[in-house]
Amino acid sequence: MNYFALIFANVFCLEKAAHHRLLKRHAAALTGKLLDAGCGHKPYAYLIPCREYIGMEMNPKNPEDVNGSLLDIPFPAATFDSAMCLEVLEHVPAPAKGAAELFRVLKPGGHLYATVPQMWYNHYEPYDFQRFTNFGLKLLLEQAGFEILQMERTGGFWRFLFVRTTETTYRILRVVLFPLAVHNRTRNAVCRFLCGPLNLLGLLLVPLLDCFSKRDHLGWVVLVRKPQTAVQP
Repeated sequence: MNYFALIFANVFCLEKAAHHRLLKRHAAALTGKLLDAGCGHKPYAYLIPCREYIGMEMNPKNPEDVNGSLLDIPFPAATFDSAMCLEVLEHVPAPAKGAAELFRVLKPGGHLYATVPQMWYNHYEPYDFQRFTNFGLKLLLEQAGFEILQMERTGGFWRFLFVRTTETTYRILRVVLFPLAVHNRTRNAVCRFLCGPLNLLGLLLVPLLDCFSKRDHLGWVVLVRKPQTAVQP
């Protein structure tokens, strides 16, 4: 990961750093033929040691990706050895159906790595339907048939606060510096760079500060497995 680019060119630096760290920890389980359900621009694909990487997105922009919905994954049962579903379940109107579909397309013994927010503002409106506690996420996946292997939070109150403060600072700077920027892209790049010190301060302080906010949760990552004895739908 290019930390300089992350710190000085990304206002969501602290959130991205947390996802990178946690996915890197669990990536060894994502092998074989992998489905990235809701792949977006595949920001973490380079971390995955799978043999074959298949991205699925509604109205994909990349021609190599598959057009499909989490509510109706366009593959037969037991197609994939592993799957990822990053920050997608909150945008699905029927998350239980989405979890069941992921269970269906995984082979017995296959792993799913998923992430969801708990404390975050509305986004991709109007397609933002719910937030998940760790208990709600566990119940959702267990009812779909998965075995929970590991669950961790992506951060606490202080990580959330630093991310939102940095993003708000960026938006203010864009307004203040508007007359000085020749091009919109130049203005945005300068504003992101000026937010770099906030990102750097957050990277240094947040791991310690979040130790004192055990009851506040930015979001969750979970690694689950489809049981070897699972009966195919």
